[in-house]
Amino acid sequence: MALALYQRRMLDDTALFFATARSEYEGIRRAGLATPVAIVPNGIDLELAETLPDAGSDKPDDRTRVVLFLSRIHPKKGIENLLQA
Repeated sequence: MALALYQRRMLDDTALFFATARSEYEGIRRAGLATPVAIVPNGIDLELAETLPDAGSDKPDDRTRVVLFLSRIHPKKGIENLLQA
């Protein structure tokens, strides 16, 4: 309903969309939006990350965890849930 009432007009007036993956780009196109799209990955090379040693492998406590949070810090993002987990 929001799309029909006002969001479609805002999306059509957008100068550029940012997508982090080809699948996001394809979703934008499936929505019928013709606006240019810049595909800008999050900056993580997954192939390289697979070759790196485990982040906790050289630490004495194997319960150590590493968390990467790629988002803005905002209550709606639920970062407190991530920290508790």
